[in-house]
Amino acid sequence: MSTKQLRILVVDDETSIRLSLEIALKLAHHSVRGVESGELATELMESEQFDVVILDNRMAGMSGIDVMKWMQERKLIIPTIMLTAGGSEDLAAEALRLGAYDYMRKDQVEFDHLPIIVQGVYERSMYRKEVSKRQEEMLVAVEKEKEIAAMRNFQQTVQSIGQFVESGLLNLARTLGKHEDDMRKIVVPEHQQRCGEIFETINNEIEVVSSGIKSMIELSSLVTKKLEELHGSTKE
Repeated sequence: MSTKQLRILVVDDETSIRLSLEIALKLAHHSVRGVESGELATELMESEQFDVVILDNRMAGMSGIDVMKWMQERKLIIPTIMLTAGGSEDLAAEALRLGAYDYMRKDQVEFDHLPIIVQGVYERSMYRKEVSKRQEEMLVAVEKEKEIAAMRNFQQTVQSIGQFVESGLLNLARTLGKHEDDMRKIVVPEHQQRCGEIFETINNEIEVVSSGIKSMIELSSLVTKKLEELHGSTKE
């Protein structure tokens, strides 16, 4: 188990309990801040970072549950141990629902065992973060696979349409060539040049469209290739 020095916030309005908790944790070489109210705790959490919070519930002003609700509203995720009185099972359940990692009855706290409990809570929070991180990475990977699959489908669609259009344009060009030959046979000599210019313009426009189709196919192939290369590099 890790022996990292933890930054711990102890919140309790009973001075004797708070000081006892602080001393037990400091003897285990942790950095500890102690405050006597929920209001002071929220002020500290807005300005400082903590690895674990030990939080009494029954305090004047903001209760421990109030502090946890405040943390939840601000999406402030700090592993928390709730201190409860005897017979406070409903309170403990509420604390766990709000994100507490553990709870302890104040009359049953074993101060020599406290550092082990705190360390265990911290290790569990780190494990949860790692699991959550891996799940997010998997979701990102799945989304990338979907994007690449969609791009491949798009590329195949573009190629199919492009091949169909290119085939149609080729047939059109052949048909125009035949029509041009037929037209030259019936057009009077003085209009032969103009007839040739018209068919040349049509053929040029067909070439422009054909060139655009080829560029679209090449671009879709390039984008798909780049996506696959990018996805491959993120896997390594």
